[in-house]
Order: sequence, then structure tokens, then C-alpha cells
Amino acid sequence: AGKVVGVTDDLGKAQAKYETLFGKDVVSRSGNIVWLRFPIGAPVELITPATARERHVDQPKRGTNYMASMEINVRSLDMLQAVLKKNGVGFRLDGRAIVIDPNQACGAHLSFV
Repeated sequence: AGKVVGVTDDLGKAQAKYETLFGKDVVSRSGNIVWLRFPIGAPVELITPATARERHVDQPKRGTNYMASMEINVRSLDMLQAVLKKNGVGFRLDGRAIVIDPNQACGAHLSFV
């Protein structure tokens, strides 16, 4: 299903805001992570700037509240690599994922799994 990762400097405030918007059944907190889990589609994970640094998806020039990354499931990493190469899009392999740098992806780390 993949996931979208956002960074916030105030998890409590973000949790309260999203509970008001979507309801408490959609929003949960687990330690330093606030999750938004919808009936369909990818979940949203909100993390702190420190957690973003630990995961190497931080972008301090963007401030302390931003979308950091998206993890997207694909049917074939081989097919994706071929398309990216054909289109001249730079990427790197990270374990079993293809990663595209934020400067080529509208400011977010894209990870295809």
C-alpha cells in the first residue's frame, strides 16, 4: 500500500488538528509517530524532524513542517528502472528499493518498493 511521510515539529498539535479534520478513528499515536489510516489508500505517517534525520529523509531548508517522503509499491522494480533510465531520471538502489532524490521529485524522497 505504500505510505506518505510528513514531518512536523509538534506531533501533539498535528494529532489534534487531524483528529478534528478526520476523526479520532482515523488518527492514532505510537510514540514519536502520528498515523493517519484511512479506509482506502496509503497511510500517512507524521514524524519529528529528529526522526527524519535518523531516516535520512530530512530537509532542514524546507523548515520543520513538510512532506518528506513517499513509499510507493510497484509491480516490477526492473520495469521501473528501465522507464527511469529511458527518461533520464537519476536514481539509486537502496536494498530492495529504488530511491529518487528530492531534487528530482518535487522536494520529497521517493522510494519504490
